Amino acid sequence: MQFTGSGLVTGAECLHANREVIKDSRLATLRLQIVDLTAVERYEISAAESRNLAAMDSQAAAIASGVRVAMICPDDLVYGMSRLYAGHTSPDWQVEVFRHREEALQWLGLEQS
Repeated sequence: MQFTGSGLVTGAECLHANREVIKDSRLATLRLQIVDLTAVERYEISAAESRNLAAMDSQAAAIASGVRVAMICPDDLVYGMSRLYAGHTSPDWQVEVFRHREEALQWLGLEQS
């Protein structure tokens, strides 16, 4: 599963997307997720919203444990906020934040040839 953010990304949008994932019947089979934030121009997610996203993903981890999430964030602000999110996520999910897509794909075992 891949999520791509571009332009303005808000906490409300991310919370809505998370609610949709949690309701999705395919959640139990989720193993890998890519969150590509390379095209983000403005990032308006508060620390509280980031913690709420992590709490929601902790709920999702009760349904789908062992999910590996690779976040691609070349921008310093987006990278820092994504690290904050990763630090609050359930230990049942492995969340790593990367500057480059190639590193993320390698970590997920999806190297491009």
